[in-house]
Amino acid sequence: ILNNSMNLKNTDASITCNYSRSDIEINCKKIKKIVIGDGITQIGNFAFAGCTNLQEIVFPQKNLKKIKNYSFSGCISIERISFPLTLKKIPCFANEVEGLPKLKSVVLAEGIEKIADGAFCHHKNLKTINLPSTIKEIGEYSFDYSGFVEITIPSNLKKVTRRAFEGDTNLKYVNLEDGVTIIEEDAFRDCTQLQYISIPESVTDIDALAFNGCPNFYIKGKKGSYAEKYANEYMIPFRTGSYKVIFKNNGRTVSTEYADKNESV
Repeated sequence: ILNNSMNLKNTDASITCNYSRSDIEINCKKIKKIVIGDGITQIGNFAFAGCTNLQEIVFPQKNLKKIKNYSFSGCISIERISFPLTLKKIPCFANEVEGLPKLKSVVLAEGIEKIADGAFCHHKNLKTINLPSTIKEIGEYSFDYSGFVEITIPSNLKKVTRRAFEGDTNLKYVNLEDGVTIIEEDAFRDCTQLQYISIPESVTDIDALAFNGCPNFYIKGKKGSYAEKYANEYMIPFRTGSYKVIFKNNGRTVSTEYADKNESV
């Protein structure tokens, strides 16, 4: 450790926690920055657990293939994480109950395909996160009790899993891109500030309890769609139109509106 930073060299193939708990507590608390070299291919379970002053992680951009569970558990000072495109799966990298209390921003590179159960749960100050277009699967509880205000679910993700966004009390706006087909039980349970969710025609199955505990939201969708049928069945306000208008930023959907001819959006 030099100047409260750690540089893990390219000659190391993997990083594994293989020392005693007392060693972790003595050594890791001094570290504020970790730079991981391009030769690193794997970060092991609990590798940096207990690095309470760690503020910055610089991941390699070439060869890192796997991060195992709880590798950054207890790293309570981290504010931002940017995961590289070489990863296919984001694990549950912190404690599922405590989360990372100062984490505010997460960047997921295009190429990442899966987010594990509980990966981002209980990160209560997480304000911004992007789901790349390559995402195909998110696990149960993957974003529950987080702090972001809006989320766009990309088209390659076919299913919004059970309790994926449960308890996200700051969440107001949800946009599902065309391609999503299923919203499971309690997917948005207790999102008490939810204002609307935009549901495309591709969605054909929504669980009766998908929005349990969401008191004042409405659904946006196209006339005659399954979303309209669902809204009517469960007495949820529905806003619609014959035409779909998609607003994008850098190729990614920001919001979707529905309007009739000559109607402004």
